[in-house]
Formats: sequence, C-alpha cells, structure tokens
Amino acid sequence: MASELDAIGLDKRRPVVGRSYAPSVAKQAAAYGAFLAVVAALIVGGVIAVRELDRPPERVTAEAPWARPSSEPLPPRPLDFPRNGRTDVD
Repeated sequence: MASELDAIGLDKRRPVVGRSYAPSVAKQAAAYGAFLAVVAALIVGGVIAVRELDRPPERVTAEAPWARPSSEPLPPRPLDFPRNGRTDVD
C-alpha cells in the first residue's frame, strides 16, 4: 500500500492555490463564453467583409472588341453536334 506521506514526512497531497483542483463552473462558463464571442465576431466580420468586398463596380464599361459599336455581330454556331463531339473546333 502506498504511503500518504512524502520523504520528509509531509502530506503528499499538498494544498492547491485557490483550494480547488479544477476551474470553477463560473470560470469554465466565462472561457466558453469568450470563445463563442470570438467565433461570433469572426463570423459577423467575415459576412460584413464579404458583403463589402464582393460588390460589382459602380460603372461597367464595354471594353471587349465585340462590344464596340463598329464591330459586326457573329452568327451563332449550329447546335447540331455529331455523335462523337464537335468537328468544327477552331
């Protein structure tokens, strides 16, 4: 059987600061609440950042060559594909 005294005769189970071997329920709840607050702040911040940064420009200009007024429209290619795929690939 193990002794309850150490080599110099003191009790092996010495007193702990705060007289408790585990954090109190209040401290556990505070840590959990702080974690949830940080997670909620990150989610709300992410939603706001995405909303602000994912906006289209105020004005969109037609800069493509086919969007110029002087360009001629190209007729669409036919949609009748052969059995094994397109044969008119550029």
